[in-house]
Amino acid sequence: MSYKTSLKNWEGLAKRDPLWSILTNPNKKGNRWEPDLFFETGQIEVKALWSILVELDALPLDTTTALDFGCGIGRLTRALSGYFDQVIGVDAAPTMVIEAKNMHQAYGEKLRFLHNVDPSMPILDDASLDFVLSVIVLQHIPTSQSKQFLSSFLKKLKSGGVLLVQLPSADLRRPSILQRIKSKIKIRERLAQIGIGQGFHMSMHCVTEDEVQKICLAGQATIVSTLYTNHTDPAYNGNLRLMKKEESVDFVSNLYIIKKD
Repeated sequence: MSYKTSLKNWEGLAKRDPLWSILTNPNKKGNRWEPDLFFETGQIEVKALWSILVELDALPLDTTTALDFGCGIGRLTRALSGYFDQVIGVDAAPTMVIEAKNMHQAYGEKLRFLHNVDPSMPILDDASLDFVLSVIVLQHIPTSQSKQFLSSFLKKLKSGGVLLVQLPSADLRRPSILQRIKSKIKIRERLAQIGIGQGFHMSMHCVTEDEVQKICLAGQATIVSTLYTNHTDPAYNGNLRLMKKEESVDFVSNLYIIKKD
């Protein structure tokens, strides 16, 4: 799937079922997510992630400005506001950004929501962020653009800033010939883009651990720790679980803690 097609898919999902497209609980499909419960999952997840940073002595040097990349309607953006003076949520789907703004007017300037599709992220100044968080996002962006976004995150971080990012490093599936043909043809997406059916779906993409290491070296950053999580599990639903790499099913989901030198 091309990056352009990926963007169309995400906007289609945002218009049809925004909360479910972020947390794909089968019982919540069809706009059945209750907003308070949805946002509560963000509070629980950010608390768990922050505890990991504390345990590893990997907190950012300052807590002025954080970025939630792939913010959706602000599930994690809102939760991060308890740890930072200002949090910026960025998403590629215009509908998500509009919904996020509407739902967080009471937060004023503490929360900002911006639309961006450019991997160089010109909407943000270099060395302007203390913290970048991105989970269950890069895994849905084609590999070439995903790596560009990783490089941009490091450019936007201040020295001593921290990037906490999740993305798969390996696809463990063994798709059948028919599945590979369907993936190549992508009939559903093409029909959906011209208004036939509702074929929008989420593709998965990987970046190897070696590739992430190279990007960090080029970006003057150090991988403090690499953990493995259940973020790629269809039943994830915001219930973060750390696991051993060999326990991975379908995909190896890496959670990288990276510090800017």
